Amino acid sequence: MTNKSNFDKNQIRKKIIKNLENNQILIKESDFNQKKMILARKQMEEDAEKRKHQIDVLRDKSRREYLKKREGDQIDALEADLVDEEYLFDNEELTVREKDEFKRRKELLAIAKQYNKDTDI
Repeated sequence: MTNKSNFDKNQIRKKIIKNLENNQILIKESDFNQKKMILARKQMEEDAEKRKHQIDVLRDKSRREYLKKREGDQIDALEADLVDEEYLFDNEELTVREKDEFKRRKELLAIAKQYNKDTDI
């Protein structure tokens, strides 16, 4: 019996040692995986920051283009309104207030066109 019990003890001892070695390998692998996950998380955070910055830049560029187009559209609309008013009310007697408004809008159009000319240079 002692022979059998010694054999069992040796087997158990070998199993325990093997399990401990396997656990150490697993621990080493999990440490490696954790480091990989940390690096991946940092990379994702950096990418998110870069993406956010890029979106902000694109949003700003888009807004500027929109405002430039809208400015041109507004000037064209004002010019068309003035042409229509001159055609429609050329032979009509206008009140002082209507004449002043028409004159003010003509001056505004001239200023806007001059501003565009100056900024295009």
